[in-house]
Amino acid sequence: MQRLDSWQDAALWPVRLQLAEGTSWTLWGNGGGEKDYLLSQDDKILIFPGSAKLIDFLRRGEGCNFSRQPGYQEIRNLVLAGEVAAELTPTYFYPLLDVRSLLAQRPWSWGTSDCSIILNCFNLLWDAAHTINAEWIIERFKGRKSEAGRFLDELTFITASELPDFQTRYQESAVSEVYDQSLERVARKCVLRD
Repeated sequence: MQRLDSWQDAALWPVRLQLAEGTSWTLWGNGGGEKDYLLSQDDKILIFPGSAKLIDFLRRGEGCNFSRQPGYQEIRNLVLAGEVAAELTPTYFYPLLDVRSLLAQRPWSWGTSDCSIILNCFNLLWDAAHTINAEWIIERFKGRKSEAGRFLDELTFITASELPDFQTRYQESAVSEVYDQSLERVARKCVLRD
């Protein structure tokens, strides 16, 4: 029933997040301009215990940061017309706590497949930071200004042969600490909607 191409066309995607409270659903997408955001109201990220609750939110038509986006209205119209299944397939799953565990390993020994998962979770936290205006996170993730920023820049283009040297080049605790604190700051701004 769900037409995934409609979500793609709308530039909004249902995603699942692994948080301390469990796995939650939200929307991720373009909020207009060059930045991506998570579904929010009043600088709070809205998360839902299941996709059916997310669909209920869309059906009710409450205001949110995506309300003025044409794609959001298209998705709402599909929901109201009954063309979106109550049980969605997530476009992506962000294992935020698993990444915390990977970064806490000493010494780092994860493989290249883990690199893309780590990068995706850092990128989600970056988008969450823009959603909630968390300057502390944004400053620590920016390019060459911080160890975490340099780590992310290099991780984006890492190859299997470069990985062992890359893992020893960074102070594991600094990157892990920034990730942990960023995740905690984002989690505090999440509101579970039943």
